[in-house]
Amino acid sequence: MKEVIEKFIEICKGTNSKENYEEFVDMEEESTPIRINKDNFHAFKKFDKSKKMIFVDGGNAELISSASISIQLIRTYGSVFEKNRIYSIKRENYMLAYAIKNKRTSSIDYRIEFSPKYFDFEISSFEENLREGNNRIPIAKTGDISRRLCELKTASFLSSRFKDSILVLDGNLKSNTDLERMFLEELYEMSLKNNNIVIALSKTSQLITKNGQSLNNLLMKISKALNLEEWYYHPIADIKDSKHRAEITIVKLHRKSKYCFNFEIFKEQKDKLDEALYFLKENSKDLCFFGYPYGLIDADRFARISNKERSYLKTILLAQMPKNILKDFVLNDSHEILNRLIRE
Repeated sequence: MKEVIEKFIEICKGTNSKENYEEFVDMEEESTPIRINKDNFHAFKKFDKSKKMIFVDGGNAELISSASISIQLIRTYGSVFEKNRIYSIKRENYMLAYAIKNKRTSSIDYRIEFSPKYFDFEISSFEENLREGNNRIPIAKTGDISRRLCELKTASFLSSRFKDSILVLDGNLKSNTDLERMFLEELYEMSLKNNNIVIALSKTSQLITKNGQSLNNLLMKISKALNLEEWYYHPIADIKDSKHRAEITIVKLHRKSKYCFNFEIFKEQKDKLDEALYFLKENSKDLCFFGYPYGLIDADRFARISNKERSYLKTILLAQMPKNILKDFVLNDSHEILNRLIRE
């Protein structure tokens, strides 16, 4: 372990040795990166008129699984704030995913259905943008895919109901499947119609520079050297990928915050960047997490499915299953049994 710690410290010292203004971000998709420049740090502009804020998040938990079938609970939550919460909606669906043979290609697809009835879809088990290497996508991953689609459905519903608002998604505006792209396009169309600004904020960042530094860490270091307390950094890169119609910004939303986050705005609305960022900053003053929007904290709390709730629902579900069917799932529970034994 000592050698690993020493190497870790050595790497960190190397990447933090200077404020490098010769860096470019290394984007995964087709884009034109823009050189890092201290002039790209901006202060937030003030807007006097109030604005409604819409926040959407989701959660999912797997209850039963095997190599070819998965049952999960999908929960989505959306809320609307105008100083205080003025509206909220929560939807729960049980998702059933199961493997089927594609009659055209003879490969394996996953069929996904919801109860109560919502929307059904199929996805290849070798979906190019989701698999790792040459491996098949684990069927459990359909829960994450379904949760994202349900979040976009909820966002479109709220965008159709409210006008002149800022709609905030947890995560990003990138689509990994054709269906996700279609749902995003529906959200964009509805939002443009009702003059709603579509943005997204991500708690984690995978952005790195061409020299292997964390972009967010580098910008935090430069901002401290410049004595900047609240800021946004833009532009970073010009994205040309049709599956990611967004303008990316890095934001530090409160002077007491220790974090900066990835922020995205629908590319056709980038002229409203300053407006969206100001109202997002105004929503990011809660004492429990300076610099992170309270609306997303609220949405996460109501969308989250706890381990206790998952265990309770799994017990109810298993109690209604025939014993001869349950035997097929014994092997897939072995890892969970070991975890339980270790905890005990």
